[in-house]
Amino acid sequence: MAWNGSRTEIALVTGGSGFLGQHMVKHLLKDETVREIRILDKVRFNNILDLPEGGKPVVYLEADLYDKEKCRGALRGVDVVLHCAALVSYDFPPDVEALHRNNVAATKNLLELCVEESVPRLVHCSTTEVTLQSYVRGGIVAMVVYSQESRAPPPDDENRLILREYATSKLRAERIVLAADGTPLKNGTKLLALFTHRVHHSRVIFVQKANNVNRLFGGTLRTVSLRPPLLYGEGDLGCVWQILKVAKKQGNSLVRVAGVGGKQEMAYVGNMAWAFICAKNALARCPDGIGGLPVFVTDDTTVENLLRFCERLTRNSNHHVTLSWSIPIVVSYICAVIAELAIAYLPFFRKKLPISPRSLIAYLGSMILHNRSRAAIHIGYTPIFTRDEALRVSSAYYSKVFN
Repeated sequence: MAWNGSRTEIALVTGGSGFLGQHMVKHLLKDETVREIRILDKVRFNNILDLPEGGKPVVYLEADLYDKEKCRGALRGVDVVLHCAALVSYDFPPDVEALHRNNVAATKNLLELCVEESVPRLVHCSTTEVTLQSYVRGGIVAMVVYSQESRAPPPDDENRLILREYATSKLRAERIVLAADGTPLKNGTKLLALFTHRVHHSRVIFVQKANNVNRLFGGTLRTVSLRPPLLYGEGDLGCVWQILKVAKKQGNSLVRVAGVGGKQEMAYVGNMAWAFICAKNALARCPDGIGGLPVFVTDDTTVENLLRFCERLTRNSNHHVTLSWSIPIVVSYICAVIAELAIAYLPFFRKKLPISPRSLIAYLGSMILHNRSRAAIHIGYTPIFTRDEALRVSSAYYSKVFN
């Protein structure tokens, strides 16, 4: 639908220069409820999706959320924030300080700015990884079978998270976001105080008036946290891209570490970006139905082993990746433990790995499948790209690895 310029909503996308962020911007450009888009990121915007120019204004702001005051202007006048800025790092050894700075402290600053600048809605990008814990204490793999949010809670002991420090930082950020739901905004506090003084004689009238203030002026901050799984698609330079690069170095072949038993959920980035648009609209339409809640968001991508999925992506190309022999998960995990100990304690082995070996084996050996009924019922989300469409455009993109 064409934008008619008659609406007044201003949307801010943090991390808008990134993989998921640019797909959000792509959807916002077609969203009739949005008249202006602001992109806040600490890196320069590079239009990797060939987003069209013209139409509604798009404002680019280069700043780090850790520096709160530099970002204040970006929040001024904004109606909704789509917060996907984060440090996505599974490095081993991990940079715990950087993860806290970018994922926890930056999110806290953003929430404070929303309150101070009276921004009424925030949709946060979390991850299903905040719930991925070993199935039994002391175990290796996770077992999540079509579980809803209430049946797959985050662990009380963060050390049980399979993807460790990164997942821990995202979980802490999510908890801050959800706890902020219902926080009085700066303008809302003043307006509610005014109504309290004038209609204190009637509790019923006060409640009605207060609800009107909240609805019309954004008297409180409403938040929701979406939990997508591992993403793939155009613009990805993360997990799937890196696995295909490894395959290229190995003659278009992958060894099946962690055995053959695990299956992992993945989702196309375009569908996940659409879920954020649905969530922002749901927070405006019926905030009490979803405010303060985490939401699993998935699509119809085939649930299969991640390495098998990489093979599927290249099946109809000139660079078909094949899966060679398999290493049992117990053997793989023992080797991963030895590798981590060597890196930690033997100086001549010390190097930075793109992921913890133990986390990789545990993830590939896990069974992961979530239930998205809350997303369907409460935010009105349905995937807009079919499984075949997502696979086709993604296969074309990932073919660049081999060129």
